[in-house]
Amino acid sequence: MSFKSIFFTLFFACSGIMVFSQGVTLSEDEVLPHIVARHYADHPGSLAVGWQQIEMEGANRYMATYAEDKIRRETIYNKSGRPLFESTIHEGDLPLMMSYYVEDRFGKFRVVEFKSTKDLSNEIMRYTLVVKAKEYGELELAFDNEMNPIESRTALASYD
Repeated sequence: MSFKSIFFTLFFACSGIMVFSQGVTLSEDEVLPHIVARHYADHPGSLAVGWQQIEMEGANRYMATYAEDKIRRETIYNKSGRPLFESTIHEGDLPLMMSYYVEDRFGKFRVVEFKSTKDLSNEIMRYTLVVKAKEYGELELAFDNEMNPIESRTALASYD
């Protein structure tokens, strides 16, 4: 699933799910200079940085999408330049717990994207898994910091 084709992406906070709509693509010159400076100070090895302005919790935020150490990552910053969330897009196999959960509820599936997101205000990790299942189509599932399924707005994560 390409970054631009997602209308809704889920990010998680300890109290639940935060949804933001796809934003406006920006050039680096259009991003506030202190946000760009903070990004490169925190991630000096980041390559091919793409920027978007998104709306989240009723406020404008800036999302950097980049590669660092050959790993795809995303960081969301507030207007003052403070990082709020950091995500890693994982390649390769799923954790067995998630794999068993999805296969048990939805049958055979193919992983589209597996992402871990850390809320930097409380250091809690959440996971988003997008799969394609023959009978159900594309599903976006949410998991808590212990990889237990939680409800999602775009899929039947609590399906029984």
